[in-house]
Amino acid sequence: MTNPYKLWKRYHISSLDDLRKMVQLFEQDQPKSAGFDTETDGLHIIYSRPFLLQFGWLVPGKNYGRVFTMDTTRENVKTFFYLAKRVKYLLAHNIKFDLHMLTNIGYAEDVLSMTNLYDNMAVARLALEAVPARDGGDSLDLKSLGVRYVHPTAGDSEAILKAEKQKLNNERIKILAAALRQFPLDGEKTATGRQKYWGKGVIESFLKDITHDVNDLPPHIREVWLTWQEEYPEPTYADIDRNILIRYGADDIITMMEFFKKAFPIILERKQLPVLERESRAVLPLFKMERVGLKVDREYLENCRKKVKAYIIQLRNEMYRICGEKVTVGQHERIIEVFNKKWNIMLENANKQTLQDIQENFDGEPKRLAQIIQELRSLEKWYSTYIVRLLDSSKYDGRAYTQLNAYGAVSGRMSSDFQQFPRDPLVDEEGNELFHPRKAFLADYMTAYIDYSQIELRVQADYTLKVSGGDLNMCRAYMPFRCHRIGENGEKIPYEFDTPEKRKEWNKYTWFLDENPKQKWTPTDNHNLTAHNALLALGYECIEPYKEYRYNGSGQPFFKEYIDEDEFKRVRSKGKSFNFMKNYGGGIGAAMKQLGLPRHVAQALIDGFTKAFPHVIIYQQAVDQQHAKKGYVQNMYGRRYYLRDRNKAYKLANYLIQGTCADALKEAIIRIDEYITKRNLKTRMILPIHDELQFKVEPGEEWAIYEFQRIMQEVFDEWCLVPVVAEIETSKTCWAEAKEGIITM
Repeated sequence: MTNPYKLWKRYHISSLDDLRKMVQLFEQDQPKSAGFDTETDGLHIIYSRPFLLQFGWLVPGKNYGRVFTMDTTRENVKTFFYLAKRVKYLLAHNIKFDLHMLTNIGYAEDVLSMTNLYDNMAVARLALEAVPARDGGDSLDLKSLGVRYVHPTAGDSEAILKAEKQKLNNERIKILAAALRQFPLDGEKTATGRQKYWGKGVIESFLKDITHDVNDLPPHIREVWLTWQEEYPEPTYADIDRNILIRYGADDIITMMEFFKKAFPIILERKQLPVLERESRAVLPLFKMERVGLKVDREYLENCRKKVKAYIIQLRNEMYRICGEKVTVGQHERIIEVFNKKWNIMLENANKQTLQDIQENFDGEPKRLAQIIQELRSLEKWYSTYIVRLLDSSKYDGRAYTQLNAYGAVSGRMSSDFQQFPRDPLVDEEGNELFHPRKAFLADYMTAYIDYSQIELRVQADYTLKVSGGDLNMCRAYMPFRCHRIGENGEKIPYEFDTPEKRKEWNKYTWFLDENPKQKWTPTDNHNLTAHNALLALGYECIEPYKEYRYNGSGQPFFKEYIDEDEFKRVRSKGKSFNFMKNYGGGIGAAMKQLGLPRHVAQALIDGFTKAFPHVIIYQQAVDQQHAKKGYVQNMYGRRYYLRDRNKAYKLANYLIQGTCADALKEAIIRIDEYITKRNLKTRMILPIHDELQFKVEPGEEWAIYEFQRIMQEVFDEWCLVPVVAEIETSKTCWAEAKEGIITM
């Protein structure tokens, strides 16, 4: 195998003559594609700075390229932009981060003027198979791609860099060890009887407990630790030997461009260039969103941190008392032993469903321990994931920033650290509020939240229309499908959905069912219907749909023998979970494992879903047949999902739905950004969270919220036969207090 790292021409710019040479070689080669990267002193998208810039290109008609490394002087960076704007495809791996770095040293105007930005991660996602890394697919990590598709030595320079960084870190650790050597650990001795002392490992082990922070360390240890961190900060790339770093930076460019050389023809062959172009147009809008950040109520967070910490300690102490020893909620095997030895309760595992079963079937200490473990797992997750992380990320200027990952999911769906912020607060056992994640985010003046209503299920309904004429119940959940209204002369006027204008009449008239003209159309509750059908399959008699059922089957029922309206809500929650699971391709095994159901109940849910939505099953079968025929399936925006392994094809039906929604959202973001720019608005997009867009609204620009809503809906109008609704909420205080509509006072 030819080693490109030996073939490429390498240059380091240290003078104006070197810079002129780069320009001359660029003019000579006339490359169509080029790549760039930055080496930085940190990873914060607003406060870190680049100190080294790499720029390189493939030489047309040759088996090599040229790569230049340079300090981030004004002459060097301006020349980089001058050349970079002249190639058709300018690539970087995780390109928005590098754009942030260049912006942070004063080149915002140059960044925003770029029209040829492509993320190599988007290239990889479109050229590789539709298999997540967790299921054995390719990681989008550049080194991993390089080792597999460029050359086995692709990771060598990174290994050298990490070793050098570790060497520097070891030197600073020696300084800490010497400073701590004077402080013995009370009562702690080695196996040979020697005294143990405080050290870095001991401190880190102490701080690993989420209820411990630096202030909990003994005063003399805390002073040494903080002084050491201030005077000997952890080494960054800026501290690495420059020659090692130059080699590493150049190798990254070679890896990226050599991968691009192999991947781009695959994208063309697969007809994925239009999809890549959409990803390119989304780069700057997403970059702009990341720079806005979210205003954080740090005082509220700190108060919540103290309350949650105290409550965790209280529950832990009670758990220790019941167990008779210190046990953490992550020690599953030890928890199983405690239940066995203390109460002769044999457990196969200590997961959520098992602990729930214990609470339902036992009393006293076993029940209480199960309750505590469940609650502590939730508390500790919220404490670290929301409270501590937000405090840390907002420490610079009171705003929390996140990077939007547009390529991590196989489907094309975006993700970030801010994807999960529950609507309901965290409370203690008495119902007292400990922390509300959405209260932590404040409005600058006004924040608008525009959310697509049940968009994935609407797209599912649209797919059934296109594949088999439409699923009656699924479509009737969102429009008067196969219904009519009565005209002025008593004539029947059918509901039409083929054009956006007719489609929007779904809520303007009273509609009647075609098969029962006396019955008015009301939207189907999908989850009610699955739950209802499942109960019938389990042997229940329906006395009143969704309100009253009585068990007439044989054997002990899984649900109660008599189900009233409140109990039906519990059954409905299972139906709701199963509906989403089924749309994700899950079957009986997934229902049993994830929902903690016996086989016959899981089968009843499958039967209930199939009876309720038979055309969804037809759609899923059609997707499977299409994949078997072509080796791929294609969503409404042309994105293709290729799979060689037929055993994984069951996921494709959901990829189509989720990916279609994701691409539609990206298209909406692009158009809204164009609208904001064209009208020179000060309002900014902040963040996409699943199917919602958030906006930082400026005074006097409240009217624009309706325009954003219109754009979001019109994106779907162009192809979706099911009406799409984007709902508006706004707040002038915090996210938790968002109200429907636009606040006028």
